[in-house]
Amino acid sequence: MAQRDPLIEALARGFSQWEDRARLAKAAGLSDPQLAGDPYDVWDGLVEQAVAEGRTAALAQALTDEGRPRLASAVKEGGLPDSKPRAAVLMAALMGASLFMFLFYVVLDPAQRDVDARMGSSRAVMDAATQPRELPEPEEKAPVEAEDAVDAIEDADEPADPNEAPDADTLTGWGDCKAAPGTRIGYAWAGKQVPSSPWRPEGRVNVRADYPNEANSWNTTSATVCILPSDVEVPLAEGVIEVDGGAVYIPVVAPR
Repeated sequence: MAQRDPLIEALARGFSQWEDRARLAKAAGLSDPQLAGDPYDVWDGLVEQAVAEGRTAALAQALTDEGRPRLASAVKEGGLPDSKPRAAVLMAALMGASLFMFLFYVVLDPAQRDVDARMGSSRAVMDAATQPRELPEPEEKAPVEAEDAVDAIEDADEPADPNEAPDADTLTGWGDCKAAPGTRIGYAWAGKQVPSSPWRPEGRVNVRADYPNEANSWNTTSATVCILPSDVEVPLAEGVIEVDGGAVYIPVVAPR
């Protein structure tokens, strides 16, 4: 059987009734004291509560007011003669628990510290990975008016004007007979013999918009497009055209 504390025994004998315990607990200012039960157990709890809440002086004064100065002095000093001071006992217990935790963590289990450190690092990585990221704000673009959008579509779909004059820097030919590479400029009369390629006209030659044929009633004087200068070489890119009556016309094509 555990040894009973003389101070608690004295309090339990001197104030065994519930009303006595309630009066002293109230006078000492204890918060929500446990008053029901065996007097020894109740006083054991009340004294520990007074120590924990720093109310031992108030409990000693309440005992003094009850005419029990010896018990009051014992409460102040932590116990009666032949008993261990209760504050010292509590302090020793706390120090023992602290020493055990120190030995376990620092001396007995160094591997556990490494595990705790790794777990802490893992938790930090997981917290960083699960932290919501701020997405950049989308760049605001000026709204496109409906009319501008329609105009842009129409401009893109609009076919190139076939009659639009090409860039002069891209034209090829001879003299003023020039056009985009590969474009037929017109037709030139080459005499009655089929020439070899390239054709070398003798003197200046008119290049006309058409050659004589049934569609234009065999017209030999259609509009002049340009005049080929003398001493030029005209490739027979589209061959030759032999017209009824023995005349030969050359399709004049701008060289590529």
